This record gives sequence, structure tokens and C-alpha cells, in this order.
Amino acid sequence: MLMVSAAVLTMLAGAARADAPYVDAREVARCTRLDLRNLAYPAEARRAGQGGEVTVGGVVLPDGTLSDVTVLKSSGHAVLDDAVTAAFKTIHCVADEGAQPIRMKLVANFSLR
Repeated sequence: MLMVSAAVLTMLAGAARADAPYVDAREVARCTRLDLRNLAYPAEARRAGQGGEVTVGGVVLPDGTLSDVTVLKSSGHAVLDDAVTAAFKTIHCVADEGAQPIRMKLVANFSLR
């Protein structure tokens, strides 16, 4: 009979989660929606004429916490990437102990048009 430890099962679950696609953060019902219209354009980036698209991702755990928050696609400007990362970290998710971890992402565009 094959015995598998809880640590191995946890590792395997994490590996499967890493292959899961990212879901748009606005589609995760148990998380607050982040209104990107309220995302401030960093003054430093505005003065420098910097713009671009930033994609930030992370994992919503069953207890509602966000983990593994990272920039998936950089704008090429750290100040813009940092602004979206900070905004992403403010998303609040309700605990759902029966839920599987969910990989979600947030895409933000900065343009000076």
C-alpha cells in the first residue's frame, strides 16, 4: 500500500495551482472589486512621461489572504509596477475554508493621453 505524507500532498496541490490560469480579479466573487479609475497615477511617473501596462497576480487562499503577489508583466517602470502591486494588496477576500486557492490577476494601464 502506498502512503503519501501530508507534506507531499500539499506540495502536489501547490504544483497544480501553479499551472492554473489566472482569473481576472474582478471575477472573483468573494473578493472586493478594485475600481481602477481610483488608482492614482504616480506623480513621479506623470512628470517623467512614463506609461504602460502592468499585470499583477497572486493567490487567494481559502482563509481569504493573498499570497505570492508578484508582477506578471512589468510596465518597464518600477513606480507604476509598485502602484499596481500596492493596490492589488488592498483587495479584501472573504474566507471560504471549502474553497481551493485561486490565482487571480489585475491589469492596469497608465496613459498620459
